[in-house]
Amino acid sequence: MLPRAVHETLPVAKAKQVTSDLSLAHPCDMDLRDVAFLRGALVTEAPISGADGWLVKVGETGVIRVRDDVKGEGQRRFIIAHEIGHFELHFDSDQLDLCTGKDLHHEYDRVRPEEREASLFATELLLPEILLREKCEAQAPNFEFLSGLARDFKTSVTMTAMRYIQFSGHRAALVVSEKGRVKWYRRTEEFGYYINTRVDVDKQTFAADFFNHGKCPKKPEKVEASAWIKNPRVDSRAFMWEQCFPMPWYDAVLSLVWIEDDIERE
Repeated sequence: MLPRAVHETLPVAKAKQVTSDLSLAHPCDMDLRDVAFLRGALVTEAPISGADGWLVKVGETGVIRVRDDVKGEGQRRFIIAHEIGHFELHFDSDQLDLCTGKDLHHEYDRVRPEEREASLFATELLLPEILLREKCEAQAPNFEFLSGLARDFKTSVTMTAMRYIQFSGHRAALVVSEKGRVKWYRRTEEFGYYINTRVDVDKQTFAADFFNHGKCPKKPEKVEASAWIKNPRVDSRAFMWEQCFPMPWYDAVLSLVWIEDDIERE
């Protein structure tokens, strides 16, 4: 049996509808537990084994449970919003739905269609396009800006950076490296190159400094373009920009990389 196709537009439209129904000018105007309650679901926190969150849905009501030891407000809000997405979108799911850490991961292309749809819903609910697109289009890549947005919207820096990449007009990419290896990345349409994943972080990058020495520059620095882009068209003498956001608690680092000058061979 072929896997069910992902509906890309429906989750976004549904999140906008929820925002409109509750007259939310900003996603932080109402506690997400209240949002869930007004839509028919009760949010609780308790120990959970093998999952970060789950939804029990019976008819038009439901219970959302979030693992009580989840670290970080941004992660907790994403889990709740993700489960509200299941509640709003998947009407035929009246059983216990468990969402593991993998399901809630930002590597959306490697999860089930239902999980991707719930994450698309959560992203629009927590970081609405109408409030962010113009800001991101006008802003050059930097983690100071993204950290500020994350505080304003009570989201994780990772999720906020992904949303920035979605709207930015710069030739930029967000790379997530974990335990010394490139795990996944997202790029703007203008970026123009692929970045290899499931490989060791190149020793010439500043992300490698984090894994090798436990620290890396906080400000943007020039890096050899070939350190991130393994493409024969790229001039070995060309440079691009890199800025890191260390996450030592995950043994991981976020890297914003972007191109300002021509990096191709003549």
